[in-house]
Amino acid sequence: MEKTKYCCPILFQGLPFEECEDRFPKLAEFLVDVANKLKPPAPHVFAVQGFQLRPNTSEYLLTEVAYRIGGGRDTPATYFGTGISQETAVLSCHLNPYYQIRRDPNSPAFRRLFLWYPCVNGTLKNQKGIKKSSPITSNLEYQWYKIPGEKMEIAQSTSDYLLCLKIDNINLKEAQKDADWIAENYSPHVKHFY
Repeated sequence: MEKTKYCCPILFQGLPFEECEDRFPKLAEFLVDVANKLKPPAPHVFAVQGFQLRPNTSEYLLTEVAYRIGGGRDTPATYFGTGISQETAVLSCHLNPYYQIRRDPNSPAFRRLFLWYPCVNGTLKNQKGIKKSSPITSNLEYQWYKIPGEKMEIAQSTSDYLLCLKIDNINLKEAQKDADWIAENYSPHVKHFY
């Protein structure tokens, strides 16, 4: 497989706090600290967005807060990672101020991670996926936003993507291992221009 990286994917993954402590230490404390300082009125879904300054550290930078659910990439990641529907939560907390968010008992048993590939300068050559001989154990689903021959410019916003790769596995660690391997070893086939 070609090792040259032209398009680095962005991982979208939802996790309960107890499953992300190794990658995001003290994340719950950061969120509680923000909420305690800003004292948002209830009942609302209060979104806190931050940026981890260095991988696997508790050094976070607050970037945004909002009274809304996540966007089109965040809400599915949350649901497939935690079994919690942000849409249900926001509606339910307005109907009942004492509503307690809980996992959907009908949520899928598998975990889904998303790798989003932003557009780059060039033309998409084909929609080839990962070779069958790769060490991937997860089920993969490709959602292409560009067709072969379509010219692209480098992404200017968070809506400029050429591919969303969905990675499904019953085992979270296997899904994460596959996502890491894919991010390192796979890029869509693009003829680049500068």
